[in-house]
Amino acid sequence: MKYDNRFGKEIPKSYLSFLNENPDGCYLDFRIDPEYNSETKLFGESELMNNIDMNFIGNAFQFESLKLNIKFQRDFGFADLDQPNLNEEEMKRVENGFVIGFGENFGGYGYLYFDASENHSVWLYYDNDGRISKIANSFEEFINNTKML
Repeated sequence: MKYDNRFGKEIPKSYLSFLNENPDGCYLDFRIDPEYNSETKLFGESELMNNIDMNFIGNAFQFESLKLNIKFQRDFGFADLDQPNLNEEEMKRVENGFVIGFGENFGGYGYLYFDASENHSVWLYYDNDGRISKIANSFEEFINNTKML
């Protein structure tokens, strides 16, 4: 499957190599904060094409599932927040992200994704409050700073 055609943007070659070497994906010990462990699932090739159905929001392939999360954030916001954590420009960048994995973090899920507008840097989107964090400047940097489980 050519993701470039579906995604509309070039996918990092190092990530495509990772998919070839890990067709079922893998789990990583990924830490944002040294005090918290986070077991994170990086998707395999077939998982990227899973159809995600979010009730009342829509459907998307796994790799483009942030579109659904951002639509939810725009339509419903977050119960505990008066103001959204992301401005409209940031939401557009997130919804155009290419999702590569997820893990449970701090009471919700964190979606790992490439931000094509920032040279395919690796970011984390928290679905419990809509925050984002830049994790690494590249997929290579991200993989080099994690441990496969």
